[in-house]
Amino acid sequence: IPLLERIEFAINSEGINLSKEVTPQEFQKIVLPCLARSKWVRMWLLDNALGDFSCFCLRACPQFSQLRELFLNNNNITDIGLKSLCLALPGSNLEWINLSKNQLTDRGIVQLADVLLVSNIKVLWLENNLDIGDQAAMALAKNSSKLTGLWVGNNQIGDEGMRVLAK
Repeated sequence: IPLLERIEFAINSEGINLSKEVTPQEFQKIVLPCLARSKWVRMWLLDNALGDFSCFCLRACPQFSQLRELFLNNNNITDIGLKSLCLALPGSNLEWINLSKNQLTDRGIVQLADVLLVSNIKVLWLENNLDIGDQAAMALAKNSSKLTGLWVGNNQIGDEGMRVLAK
């Protein structure tokens, strides 16, 4: 089924939900223009292997700021893509962001933690990134006062990191 037909089934007035169906090229040529013409508040793009370029594209789209939910889990996003998203967070309405099962490290999460206080993020999923450890946990604990939900399971966070997060 061509992507345009799949989008018709995955779209509603609130947003789009495409799992395991979008290539990076389709994302850039079809999904982003749809976002640019929409009033979506939700974008769920799970398991698509979109990579860092998708983060650059999202940040450049003026309608990015209207999104309240962004699920990009399992999309091969690294700290480079996360840094691009972080630049757009302070001016956005994003409240929920799911970055589980990507390739994020302490360095990227420290950058994300730095913008948490000036963003609207309330719920953050970072599970299964494997290279997130105590340094990221400490940065998140320091700047997460606005978070109502934080998932960091299946990472490399040790006892010290868990202790500071628990406070």
